Amino acid sequence: MCFIGHGAFGIITKQIWYNYFAVFGIGHDLAYKLILLLGSFDKMLGIIMIVYPIRAVVLWLVIWGLVTAAQRPL
Repeated sequence: MCFIGHGAFGIITKQIWYNYFAVFGIGHDLAYKLILLLGSFDKMLGIIMIVYPIRAVVLWLVIWGLVTAAQRPL
């Protein structure tokens, strides 16, 4: 459910998330496209986990969650 909710924030392009892309030197225009893409991807994977759990998807979600959480202090 966490990834479905965060994916929804990505789809609505939550403004504060542009800062995470700026850490890597990604500009506003490209960040906008990536936020939409990654938000949709997060939401899709969250739904897959509800319908048909797959270990590889769990591994990806854990890694993605750790990477994004590690960016917060930056």
